[in-house]
Amino acid sequence: MRLLSNAVLSWVSFVVLGCLSSPQPRPRQVNAPINEAWRAQPPPVGPPPELVLPQFERATLPNGLTILVSERGDAQPVVTAELVFGAGSAADPAAGAGLASLTYALLQEGAGNYDALALDAAFASLGASPELSVDADGATLGVTVLREHAEAALTLLADLAQRPTLDREGFDRRKDQQLANIARRSSEPTFVGQQVFLARAFGPEHPYGHGTLGTRASVTRLQRADAQEFYAREVGPSTCALVFTGDVTLREAVAWATTPFGGWTSEAHRPEPPGILEPASAQPIHAIEQSGLSQTLLLVGRPALPAGDPREAALQIATAALGGMFSSRLNLNLRERNAYTYGAKAMLDVRRGPSPWTAYAAVRADATGAALNEVMSELAKLPAAELTQSEVDTARNGLIASLPGRFESSDDLANAAATIFSLETPLDRYTRLVASFREASTARVNEVALQILTAQTMTIVTVGDPAVLASQLPHVKLERPREIRTESPE
Repeated sequence: MRLLSNAVLSWVSFVVLGCLSSPQPRPRQVNAPINEAWRAQPPPVGPPPELVLPQFERATLPNGLTILVSERGDAQPVVTAELVFGAGSAADPAAGAGLASLTYALLQEGAGNYDALALDAAFASLGASPELSVDADGATLGVTVLREHAEAALTLLADLAQRPTLDREGFDRRKDQQLANIARRSSEPTFVGQQVFLARAFGPEHPYGHGTLGTRASVTRLQRADAQEFYAREVGPSTCALVFTGDVTLREAVAWATTPFGGWTSEAHRPEPPGILEPASAQPIHAIEQSGLSQTLLLVGRPALPAGDPREAALQIATAALGGMFSSRLNLNLRERNAYTYGAKAMLDVRRGPSPWTAYAAVRADATGAALNEVMSELAKLPAAELTQSEVDTARNGLIASLPGRFESSDDLANAAATIFSLETPLDRYTRLVASFREASTARVNEVALQILTAQTMTIVTVGDPAVLASQLPHVKLERPREIRTESPE
């Protein structure tokens, strides 16, 4: 064996050395012509693809449960089924922020004849795992399964909706998980900044004045009875919807849902949308200490308008032009011109009530004060430096062109349908939105921008190292985020 190995090694060495010593071919020289005329102009832009928006259909069971369906004609044999709850974190009691998230998570701890492990195994046998999402105006709990498993999946979802165990062991486990999640995320400047912004911009008593997870203090106070009361008050057929997308028709969806959900009864009623809130003028800067940060988070915003407001499309266009694209004013200023940040953005988080409008950026710590001045300057100069026709057209076209990306998969379609239900908008919301984008003139966009995006009404939150904030914002009183403490609950 040793002789064979040596022989093989000698042969390999011979081949390698031979390759190394053999002359290599010289690269072929190509004398390409220069200054070709066709290089002077970029290729023309082709026509945009046809905009195809999904169609949604609605039915209602006798008990009041809404059925929403969007059929995909080219769909694979899969179906997404989502149970949409009409109450989100805005329905949390004043001192119980985080209750909605905790209650909906608790539904998966046992239902019907299943404990948590058996329930998970039952979904796994269908090749599925329930996904939960909670926001201010509602929540979704759904699965994507092969069409042949759709009715079995609905039976399990019906157990979750109608027969949750809501036992103490499951409650304690989910509560501990939520507290751990809050503790983990409390080291993230974006989480801290958003929590503080909502509390300061809306006020702690407003339904939108807190995040979905709640705070360490609020979740620590929650008891199992709170979750039981929330479920009884907020979850029922008249407050929920079943969304189906993929390889399914409205007739099939109604037939599938009737047996497991048709007998569901409840006294629950959907909460009213949160009231419109007028922001105060001359908002102070809330400088939140978080030691060790090499960047400072800047967050500037205010309560704006609800979904379906006649000004929504114009405000979305103005938001995109100001901070929704790479070529937006905030990004070109803070990133390209001043190199304060990798990117600055603005967004409108559309809700049933007054939607939060925010502009934000993580900036170099040593540029905190200068960057904040630039953000406020961009807002303050809007009356004199109105958005141009080119800016408005670019923003409008970008918003319209981005819409199909929201409907690429069966899950995406389900989320779009869930949004329609949560926001209580017409089924043709997206078609109407496109029409409103196209109809919004430059003058209208600037009119709405001047009504809402005024520097004097903005709440300002900064999250950064205390030494940096003290030097960059010397006249601002620093705050400690006591409501978002990171230590473990006692």
